[in-house]
Amino acid sequence: MAEATKPLGFNQGLYNGFLVAGLVWSLRASAPFNRQLAVFFRCCVLVAGLVGFATIAPPNYRVLIAQSLLAALALVAVWKIGIAGKRA
Repeated sequence: MAEATKPLGFNQGLYNGFLVAGLVWSLRASAPFNRQLAVFFRCCVLVAGLVGFATIAPPNYRVLIAQSLLAALALVAVWKIGIAGKRA
């Protein structure tokens, strides 16, 4: 059973690690570096979602939607609206 769930654990760890590191670092950094960090780590979460979709068999569209789509929407918000870019 452990071997069968190994890809799920790998993806979940990767996703959560990127998410926590990016959120904490981008909140602690000063402008404009905090915005750059927010964009970078949201891209990392997007990639983690794509990796999860590609490595979990059979392909699970929930992973793609829950991770990659939400990360893409957050990335657009940071890029267009400037969330995390206004702090001095």
